[in-house]
Amino acid sequence: MGEKRGNTGKLENPYNDNGVLEVYYEEIEQWIRVTSREFRSWGGKRRITEYRYPFRKPAEENTYEYTGPVYEYLTNKIINKPSGGVNGSRPESQSTYNGRT
Repeated sequence: MGEKRGNTGKLENPYNDNGVLEVYYEEIEQWIRVTSREFRSWGGKRRITEYRYPFRKPAEENTYEYTGPVYEYLTNKIINKPSGGVNGSRPESQSTYNGRT
């Protein structure tokens, strides 16, 4: 049998990844919803929106800017001086923003 290859390690997420994860894309001046993989390696502004659903009451929304560590893409290596956008190498086909509106 063949061995597993590729991304087999668990990535650290020191935040609530059940919330709505967004990053600020400066080229279009908008917040964009992203996956946890992109969120953890984004060097710019990041925010999380959490929803709470109390019994028989309207949903409560809590949005806050996340200032935690920035990781290299698909690794658990913390970057001390991150650049804007996603840090680390990844295929061009996995672009955060592809120009669609």
